[in-house]
Amino acid sequence: MAPLIMRPVEVPLLAGSKWKADGLRQVFPYVRQIADDSRKLPVHLGSDYRGTVYVIGATEVDHPGMDVRACPTVHALRDHV
Repeated sequence: MAPLIMRPVEVPLLAGSKWKADGLRQVFPYVRQIADDSRKLPVHLGSDYRGTVYVIGATEVDHPGMDVRACPTVHALRDHV
């Protein structure tokens, strides 16, 4: 089972996507995929990030050079993984 990593209370909610992106960069390539509802996460990861980001609740995404996939629903995620 994978460990659960949660945003510390001292990290403001509005800074959560940046905090998460920094953490994902540290654990790559051990963690290669993430499903998240934040459309800001790919921006904070940057175009050189080589993992896959599934954006739940998105019908389209536009992040050239990145593997970012839109997943309108959580159920649609099953089609990708």
